[in-house]
Amino acid sequence: MVEFSKCSCPQPNKWLKGKVIGSGSFGRVYLDLYKATGGLFVLKFAESEVGLKCLENEVEILENLDSPHIVKFIGKVLYFEANGKRNLSIFLEYIIGGSLADVAEKFIGSLDKEVIWRFIS
Repeated sequence: MVEFSKCSCPQPNKWLKGKVIGSGSFGRVYLDLYKATGGLFVLKFAESEVGLKCLENEVEILENLDSPHIVKFIGKVLYFEANGKRNLSIFLEYIIGGSLADVAEKFIGSLDKEVIWRFIS
């Protein structure tokens, strides 16, 4: 059984799962492609019950935010495996440059105030 929570969520068979672009103790993050537009988005997938709860909290926060300074929440898919285990995937806007921390790491941590201001304003 699959439950789609938002109409803007890419529907099954309408997108291609890409490579893993990040992973952590709770799950993985994939860069995916929406077939109809060629647009890129991110899919976060929880691999444990603790990860699932963390993603649920993230969804609860992101669903109610609308700011050009925060990654856009696109939708979520909650589904159940045959054994009853719940799985949650969330779809998010893909930001090409990554986070400010990612940029700082790429440029050896030496970002001046002007560069930081461009990220946060």
